[in-house]
Amino acid sequence: MMDCIIDLFAKYQTFIVGILGFCGVIYTIKMNAKSVKKQHERELNIESETIRTVLVAELNGVRELSIPN
Repeated sequence: MMDCIIDLFAKYQTFIVGILGFCGVIYTIKMNAKSVKKQHERELNIESETIRTVLVAELNGVRELSIPN
């Protein structure tokens, strides 16, 4: 029985290694895509925070100009 399994592994060694390598490549691509998505979300959050800060500063400036002394 064990000899049969060893013979199968020896016979299909290239195929088995190819499948494992392919799964590794797919896993790497998936993790890379997840990382890129997180980076994009961080960039969007930074950009929205920047726009929010600029708008608040500009509205405060307009309020100060429109209030009579």
